[in-house]
Amino acid sequence: MTTPRQPIEPAEALSLVLENARLSAPESLPLLEAVSLILAEEIPAEHDLPPFDRATMDGYGVRLADAGRSPRVVAVVPAGRPVELVLEDGDAVEIMTGAPCPQGVEAVVKVESTTRDGDRVRLPSTLERGRHIVARGSEHRAGAPLLSKGARLTPLAIAAAATAGRATVRVIPRPRVAVISTGAELTRPGEVRVPGRIRDSNRPMMAALLLESGLGEPSDHSVTDDRKIIDETLRGILAGEPPPHVLVLSGGVSVGRFDLVPEALLALGAEVVFHGVRQRPGKPLLFARLGERLIFGLPGNPLSVLAGFHGYVAPALRRMMGLPATRPPFSAHLDGPFQTTSERHQRVLAEVTSGADGELIARPLIGKGSGDLSAVQGANAYLMFNPGHHRLRAGAEVRGEWLK
Repeated sequence: MTTPRQPIEPAEALSLVLENARLSAPESLPLLEAVSLILAEEIPAEHDLPPFDRATMDGYGVRLADAGRSPRVVAVVPAGRPVELVLEDGDAVEIMTGAPCPQGVEAVVKVESTTRDGDRVRLPSTLERGRHIVARGSEHRAGAPLLSKGARLTPLAIAAAATAGRATVRVIPRPRVAVISTGAELTRPGEVRVPGRIRDSNRPMMAALLLESGLGEPSDHSVTDDRKIIDETLRGILAGEPPPHVLVLSGGVSVGRFDLVPEALLALGAEVVFHGVRQRPGKPLLFARLGERLIFGLPGNPLSVLAGFHGYVAPALRRMMGLPATRPPFSAHLDGPFQTTSERHQRVLAEVTSGADGELIARPLIGKGSGDLSAVQGANAYLMFNPGHHRLRAGAEVRGEWLK
């Protein structure tokens, strides 16, 4: 496929990205490393649940024949320690919440409903069979599916897997993502800044986006505007162990003399799927593939990187993890008048809050350019605008997408 001469529409760009995003191969991971991932196997119950008749109250295990009587307390049964006895009429056991009921116990009477006198306990005049007892296997039978293949491992699902005795689970893993910032002008945080240079904010932001969303395991790299160094860095990253599934580069993808990323990718053997999207911010966005590996070249401005991640990188990672690629848009009403003009589709960062009546209220956050981070710190959503001139009144309805 050759690079289109003109920028393509955002919808077409996203469709091409998702066509090339393949479901990742399953891996076995420790249980707590699998939180929020999709199960690639069925998990059956290890044994009957509960595995014994379980008391659900602190009280006394009794026989129904002793209703209204004062049976003798012959044992104490704590949780985790079964007592090997058969309860006879005229006997009772003191039992704790979660403890296994000895054979012969037909009901558990809670402490508050009894009167204790030495080794005897006075019971209510009416007893109900099975009261305050969860019968063995009443929740789940041994071998029956406890979690289905395709289930997402929420905290409750993690608890269920632990109940099934699983220390590891087979899941669709998070992709390994190499985050690479390019540019001779960049200085890492913590380093002494040289005059004429700027801090590298894209690399930590991209890594943070991956960590916050849980969509990838990032490794971070940076290169200067030198073809040889870019080539060597990319080859070194791809030869790493284990190698990344996705590469996300920032900068070097436009048409300037030092925008060397497209050439480097072609020399690497990558196939450029598209280069340029009719959108603002982020028009020069590039998408390529190298075998099954996906490569995103995002423009260097921080807000272009942010838009590229949410618009294309995140949907691809979700598809690779077996999650819905995109999330439903929402409608909100502007908190004041707003106007914008562009020949491209626009993503405008906004702060969206809930009004007194539950209606969503959107406040566009407009800075002084694609590098202005201070003006957008409260953003939690994008407002989406088609090409053209939009002059909107306060209260006008707009379409939005959440950042997370």
